[in-house]
Amino acid sequence: MATEMLLTMAMLMAAGAGSSQRLHIHQDIPYRGTDDVRQTLDVYAPDGARDAPLLVFIHGGGLLFGDKALVAHVGQRLAAAGIVTVAPNHRFSPAVTHPGHIEDAAAAVAWALQHGQDFGADPRRLILAGHSSGGYLVGLLATDARWLDAAGVERAAIRGVAPISGFFHVPRLAPERPQSVWGEDDAVWRDASPAHHIDAGVPPMLLLYADGDDDARKAENVDFAAALRAAGAPEPGLIEVRRRDHRTIFTTLNLPGDASMNALLDFIAAHTLVEADD
Repeated sequence: MATEMLLTMAMLMAAGAGSSQRLHIHQDIPYRGTDDVRQTLDVYAPDGARDAPLLVFIHGGGLLFGDKALVAHVGQRLAAAGIVTVAPNHRFSPAVTHPGHIEDAAAAVAWALQHGQDFGADPRRLILAGHSSGGYLVGLLATDARWLDAAGVERAAIRGVAPISGFFHVPRLAPERPQSVWGEDDAVWRDASPAHHIDAGVPPMLLLYADGDDDARKAENVDFAAALRAAGAPEPGLIEVRRRDHRTIFTTLNLPGDASMNALLDFIAAHTLVEADD
């Protein structure tokens, strides 16, 4: 199974945890029954967690590169706040083309729901989050229920979704990306777009983006929030984070007082309350 490390996380005090804690890090767990490292995940679990919120956080990289190890600072910070965090890898282009990436993302969510209790999480308290292309993937899972359905997960199992500097209109990006990512059919591009599948059943969303993101990325977030409102979905949170750019909105998530992390923690708290008989 996974390599397990039990660490004394005194460093988390400097990351805003507020006290020295111990957490379990479980690494390189297969989630699709293969030995492909791109289909493994890490779990960050507070020591002694019981019925904790469960968060799946997908790294960025344009569906071309990246790694779950990039999420270590996020997993540690969230675990310090009592949240079991799952950080999956997914396959990249050109090895796979859409829908390969989203199929992996859906499978990782299914694994988290099936195994979260093993790490002290309550599967009824599931949140999805991701940065950049990871934000795109969780946005697509939230809007197009086909991918979760295929993995045996009901969209209603998701309590909230938090894309960070994500994108939602594939036709805006596809012409600039390698054809191996989404192919060259504009009908496929539209179908691969979270914005193409918005309906009233979309889970609550928190859209975070940086004041230093490029204008197109900022406009996508504003437009996506407006489309959610127009469709009758739950009122989205929309926050432009000051003094951040596309990279630092992610890399500073573990810093004391970070605005993005504070907003994410508030969002998790607001949307993971469950009744005893829920």
